[in-house]
Amino acid sequence: MRGLLKLGGILLLATVAGCGFLKSLWGPERSENALRVGSTGDYPPFTFARRGTLEGIEIDFAHALAQELGRSVEIFRIPLPDLIGALNAGRIDVIMTGMSITPSRSQLVDFADPYLEAGQMALVRRADEDKFLGRDWTSIDGLRVGFERTTTGAKFVRAKLKNMKPVEFASKEDGLAALKDGKIDVFVHDAPFVWMMSGSPHDPNEELLGRYTLLTDEKLAWAVRKDDDDLEARLNGIVSRWKESGRIDEILDRWIKVRKVSLPIPPA
Repeated sequence: MRGLLKLGGILLLATVAGCGFLKSLWGPERSENALRVGSTGDYPPFTFARRGTLEGIEIDFAHALAQELGRSVEIFRIPLPDLIGALNAGRIDVIMTGMSITPSRSQLVDFADPYLEAGQMALVRRADEDKFLGRDWTSIDGLRVGFERTTTGAKFVRAKLKNMKPVEFASKEDGLAALKDGKIDVFVHDAPFVWMMSGSPHDPNEELLGRYTLLTDEKLAWAVRKDDDDLEARLNGIVSRWKESGRIDEILDRWIKVRKVSLPIPPA
C-alpha cells in the first residue's frame, strides 16, 4: 500500500473545517486574503458534510495549505458539475474535492502535481467471499456490476466489462444499498471509498469486502485556473515538500482505516 501513495504527509489538524455555503460565495464579506476553496461535500472520505460542517481529507488539506500560504481559508460547498465554472469565473481559487486528472478536465483547468495515485476498486458482500476467493472477478461472466453514474468507475465498467450486466446508480449510497440487498454482485468505485467502506466504523457489521486490485490508474490533484501560474507553482512546491516529509499518512490514516492494494491475478 505504501508504494501506491506517491505523496508524503500533512500535519493533522485538531479541529474540523467550517463550511462556507453558496450564498456567501457571492457576498462582499469575503476576505481578500482568504484562499477560497471549492469542494463538493458529498465525496467521503475526501469531503462530506456532518453536523453543519465539511470534513474529510481535502478539508484538512485546505486548512494546512492555507497555513503554508499564510492565508485564511474559506471553503464553499459547490456541486461537482459547477466547480470548474466557479473556478474559471474567479469565484474560488482552487478545487479540492478528490478530483482525478482527466484529459477533458485538463483542457479547462490546470492541475497541481498529484498528491495521490489511486484508481477504481470493487466491493463485494462478505457472504460471497468464497465465490470470489482467488479469482479475477472481471473474468466471471454475467455478474451484476453496479457503479455511480458520471464517474470514472462508470466509464471503466461500460468500456471494459462487456461480459457483465452493468447497473447504474444515481449515488454511491444507492449502490451500496443494492449491494447489501443482493441486487448486484459487485460495486465499483474509487479506491479510497472502497478502503473506507471495507470495515468498521463505516461498515460496522462488516458486510462488505474490498477487492483491492486496482482496475484503473488515476491521479488525484488540486485544480487551479489556467492563468493562475503563481498559485500553481506554489502548490507544486508544497506538494513536493509534503512528499519529502512523508507526513500524509497521518491524515489518510485518520480518514481511511484500511489501505490495501493487491497485484492482479495472473491468467491461468
